[in-house]
Amino acid sequence: MFSGKSEEMIRRLRRAEIAGQRVVIFKPRIDDRFDAADVVSHAGARMRGVPVSSVAELVARAPDFEVVGIDEVQFFEQGVISASLELAQNGARVVAAGLDQDFRR
Repeated sequence: MFSGKSEEMIRRLRRAEIAGQRVVIFKPRIDDRFDAADVVSHAGARMRGVPVSSVAELVARAPDFEVVGIDEVQFFEQGVISASLELAQNGARVVAAGLDQDFRR
């Protein structure tokens, strides 16, 4: 926490937007601490996000994008890893930010 994960992801996705790539950033619907839709860093960087309830919903919404961001990845079910690999194998650049553990581990 407070290590700049979301800030760095927003920076990378903004660079992709500047390069003319189609970009989307997903966040877990349960993460509404700063905003219900936007991804917001502790430093105040903000980017319009797409809240999703599951990995299946994320995958269903991702095909039209060249760069896919996934914020707070630890809040998604474990299928997020294989889904990220699948998106990457289909040509998307995937940028994920999150912790490598949660309160259970």
